[in-house]
Formats: sequence, C-alpha cells, structure tokens
Amino acid sequence: MKLETGRLILREWDWGDVGDLIEGLGDLRVSSWLAFVPHPYAEKEAKAWIGLCLRNARSPRNRRSYDFAIALKSERKVIGGVRLHRIDAARGTAGGGIWLNARYQAKGYGREALGEKIRFAFEELGLRLLEDGFFKGNRAARKLQKRFGYETAGLKKNAFRCLADGKLTDEWRTALHRAAWRNPCAGPRAGGGEPLEVRPAFVVKAEDADPTASTLAFRSAKTMHGGKSFAAGDRIYIFASENEGGSGLVAGGIVTSAETVAKRRGVARQTPRVSIALRRTGVARRPLGRTELRSFRDGKDGRPETELNFKFYRQATNKIAGISGEAAAFLDTFLHCTEAGRIRRPGSPNP
Repeated sequence: MKLETGRLILREWDWGDVGDLIEGLGDLRVSSWLAFVPHPYAEKEAKAWIGLCLRNARSPRNRRSYDFAIALKSERKVIGGVRLHRIDAARGTAGGGIWLNARYQAKGYGREALGEKIRFAFEELGLRLLEDGFFKGNRAARKLQKRFGYETAGLKKNAFRCLADGKLTDEWRTALHRAAWRNPCAGPRAGGGEPLEVRPAFVVKAEDADPTASTLAFRSAKTMHGGKSFAAGDRIYIFASENEGGSGLVAGGIVTSAETVAKRRGVARQTPRVSIALRRTGVARRPLGRTELRSFRDGKDGRPETELNFKFYRQATNKIAGISGEAAAFLDTFLHCTEAGRIRRPGSPNP
C-alpha cells in the first residue's frame, strides 16, 4: 500500500527504516507527546514496531490498521509516521495519529500527510468518522486537527502515563465527521475549543476560469441560489464552463473582496449581480463536471452531486451559487492544495 502527495510518500514500513525511526522517536521533543513510546528509543523497540507493521501488511483482507511511514521524496528519508487503526467497517469508524521528526516540523509536512490519511479513510475506505486525540498542551496538534475540521469531544483527565517521561497526562478527545471534513485549501478555521465556524461556500461557473492564475476576478457575475451573499474569507469553487470549452471544476479559492453591482434604473426584473476577487488555494486533481454529475437527478436523495447538478447544470447560464457544507466538503475531496500561488505538477521541483 502506498499513498502519494506533492512532497511525500506514505508507505508501509520496512527494515531499512530502523535508523530513521530511532532518530525520530528517540527525541523527547517528539516522544513526550506520545503515550506508548519509551525513552530512550533503541533498535530493539524500532525493530519490534516494524515487525508488527509488516505482519499487519501481510494480512490485507479485513485489515484493521494501516501504519504508514512518511517518506520525504527530496531526501528519500522517513521523517515520521501516520496511523489509521481500530478500523470498524461496520460502524464506519477508525482512530489513529501522526508524529514527525522534530527537524521536519513546521514545514507543512504534517498537514500534507494527515490530509492524505483522512482522504484515504473517507474516500477509499468509505469511513464516516475518525476518532483521535492529543495531549493537553500540544498546540501544534490542536492547530493541525482544527485545520481539517476536527472538533473537541471532551477532556479525559489522567488519560495516559507517558512512557517517555513518566508524566500522567490529560488528553483532548477529538472527532472528525466526513460531512464536516475540511481541506486546508478551504482557508482558515475558527480557534479555541468551540465548534468550528462554518463559513458560507459558493461555486462559480465562468468562461474565463484560468486555474493557473494565483488570483482571479469575476465582474458583474449573475447570482442564483443565495450566490449574492458574499464576504471576504468565504470559500469558493471554480468551474470552467463546458459551454465555452471548459472542463468543469478547475480550482478552489478564498474570496478576497466582494461588491454588489448596482441595479440598472428603469428595469423591473433583474438578476442580482456581484463582482468578486479571489485567491486560488487549490487545483482540481480529478474531473468533475456535467458528465460526472448529469445522472444525479433525484432531488430528494440529499447527495451533494445532486445539489451541484441542480444548481449548475439545470440551466446553461454561467453564474455564482451558494452551496451547502456537505457540497463544499465533497468538492474539497477533488482539490490538491497549492502553495505560494503555484501549482505543483508531477515531476516539478519541490519548494
């Protein structure tokens, strides 16, 4: 089993990873935030862990856990690990965590690896809920989980005695429902321990939707289905109109400015129009357009595909429309994050 992102490969552990595993988990800056990692962490412990992972990998049917080594492509080095375990296919649930070598933290690798694990869990395994947690005081873990839409489910007092430093530690329990899944491409999240702020989300279908541009502007665009209620910071998903030779979904972004266009005098009935500017945060990694959505016509099934088909393709008009949180979460699964306004293409140098 192997998963891949722009800079990382998530793969099964192998015996050649012993040295990198010891380097990463042998650091108290890492192991003091983990429950069951002793200190010092030596070759014996590393080999025991890899052996366990290899045995699990040899039993692919009804697999209850995936333990991935996080390998950095540019250095061909394992820089951490990410886990999906206690998989219950009947309930659609699983748990698991992530750790990174201290030298590779605060570089976006954790976000990249965790995002791919979540995508794998929801899209490929068909799970509906991820149940995780982090030690009280671990602000980096809290911030990372918040980016993806995890919500705190409560504080468990004296949850673990950390093997690395012997301290009795409280744990914040967290949960991520598939319907609340948020891709980091969708922008900032609310802080604190309260439920996440869910900002409005919109879709725009236009002729001049260039996915290579870091910023885009749409002037005097027609709005329908609540599409006129814009504000800076709202999420937006961009479709290139197939009527003008476009390919459907091409990018995602964040609105940077929005202005209502004044109505023309003397005209009784007018479609509301807005002018908006946005910053691109992601590009489509697989197709989604009229061809993929046309079969979703049952208005009572509650599916995001049906909502998008109704709002976009029932009429050929280019427009901006408001969409539900479920539709936004669905569209997030089609996006690949971009950084510093650049698209990462296969084979291009890593930043």
